[in-house]
Amino acid sequence: MSSSSPRYDKHSAVEVTETQVPRRKGYDNDDNIREQEYQQQLQRQHVHTLEKKENLVWNINLATTLIHFFMILIVEIMWMLEYLEDWKVPVSKSFIDWRLKNETSDLRCMEDNCYVKSTVHTFSSNVPLLSLVVAFHVLSMSWQFVVLWPGKVQKYYHEDLRRGRNTLRWMEYGISAPLMIIVISAMLGEVDIGVYVLLATCTSVLMGLGYLQEVHMKQTLVPHRMGWLLFLCTWSVPVFTFGMSLEQGQASPPKDVVAIIWISILLMVFLFGCFGVVQVYHVAKMYRVKKIHKSYVFYHVESLYGILSATAKVGLAAMLILLIRTRKMNAKLEFYENYTPPDLTN
Repeated sequence: MSSSSPRYDKHSAVEVTETQVPRRKGYDNDDNIREQEYQQQLQRQHVHTLEKKENLVWNINLATTLIHFFMILIVEIMWMLEYLEDWKVPVSKSFIDWRLKNETSDLRCMEDNCYVKSTVHTFSSNVPLLSLVVAFHVLSMSWQFVVLWPGKVQKYYHEDLRRGRNTLRWMEYGISAPLMIIVISAMLGEVDIGVYVLLATCTSVLMGLGYLQEVHMKQTLVPHRMGWLLFLCTWSVPVFTFGMSLEQGQASPPKDVVAIIWISILLMVFLFGCFGVVQVYHVAKMYRVKKIHKSYVFYHVESLYGILSATAKVGLAAMLILLIRTRKMNAKLEFYENYTPPDLTN
């Protein structure tokens, strides 16, 4: 990397050896001078191309960092002005409750003195959806902000990119994506804490499979294929819950609420699925391009991931804000435990 660029330190420069650059056919000793000039020209072109791609990734990281920052700022301002309030979703857990038929008997659960029933326990703590939105924006902004500045982290980041992977990105996804799936499933009507834990775990494992595919790109496609299977299984759970709430609920939700939720489902499934599509592109390109061009491919991949990540997080935040405003202004929805409707017959 040229020393005139303030965005990278001198250690992020690409060292290109002759073994990295393909030799022309027909090379012999008589063409030694011209061949050396040709190799040097290719090396300069290679370094210049990588510098341009690093600059592109730097600009995208800067733009997405600012997007996350302003999204956090907007939410906080709306919160302070009481235009928004956090939507705290109660969490519960269903379980089999063993009951005594005769509580005064010494038999306890012996001699047919027990029966079981399904019970739902609601915890005193809630899931604060808007706080989770702020949290995953902070996570994304943090690592992208760090790699903007010359130093050890940025050096490691670019070395990782040239190896065809981004460990920092997948680490952040492994934390922020589970938070996003919890917010999405809560918006779709899920309240079971066990389901939240499983969805978050499956989503984190899904991010790990994405990283493993990048690491073992040349050896296998198993992590990628397993990722698609896990993606479909994970998303089927909150969608099924939403369908149950529509079909089995005593009354249908307001149409505007249903519309917002359906838009949120389709948008999030599409954007989350696009991450898999980007990896399909990555896999396809890595098997087709020449060795010297493989690092170029991953800079394209990294740019697409950065844009998709910011779009998905901003999109989810916007849909949640819209749902909260609709809930407050129109439907006035609240969670009630043991709610008894008023007697309107008198």
